[in-house]
Amino acid sequence: GRGGPVTTTLRYRFVSDEFSGADPRENDATTQSFQGRMAFRLSPVMNAFVFARYNERDIEDGNDRITSSIGVGANYTINPVTRVTASVEYDDNETKNDDGETINSNDGIGFSVGLTNQRVTGAYRLNTSVNETINGTRFNLRGGRSFQIRDGNFDLSLGVSQSEGESLSPVVNVSYTQFINTASRISLNFNQAADINDDDNDVIRTRASVRYSYQINSLSSLSA
Repeated sequence: GRGGPVTTTLRYRFVSDEFSGADPRENDATTQSFQGRMAFRLSPVMNAFVFARYNERDIEDGNDRITSSIGVGANYTINPVTRVTASVEYDDNETKNDDGETINSNDGIGFSVGLTNQRVTGAYRLNTSVNETINGTRFNLRGGRSFQIRDGNFDLSLGVSQSEGESLSPVVNVSYTQFINTASRISLNFNQAADINDDDNDVIRTRASVRYSYQINSLSSLSA
């Protein structure tokens, strides 16, 4: 159960990208991703967890990429307002051509450490991670602050990301959530994160979005 000694979370996502026009740089593609996590409550102040991630991007008339990770971790409550989380994982990355032949691959060990300090008006966060991508080792460092404001939440985080052989790149994430009533809310988001494009080049992805969600009951919700 959600409040029991063992908690399991499974997520599956399917995305289809279709482009119209004559731009040769844009190819139709499908992406399938799976995430699984199982957490174990070891004591009132400590939880352990195991996790797995799998992502497959199939590009029409282009190279395909498969990435996967499996790892373990734990979080520990230092005091009523401070929690530390740490994990270690094995990352595997592979790029294949249209014939199914592997043309690029990389694997290795990654880790992450995070610290959260909860305050009455919000929380402070500090996270660092190292993981393996198709192009080598990537380092991330990010600090953030969330604010509970009247009828809403505001969250801001600033950080840097560096891929192997590249210079440091700044990343910014901002989100604002307005509670319309007890069951519905609207969110405005601006997100930046390091990623790999379809040509196996390191890039910083920037996304802006608006999301509406409605809580039907304690187990179901609707979002758009």
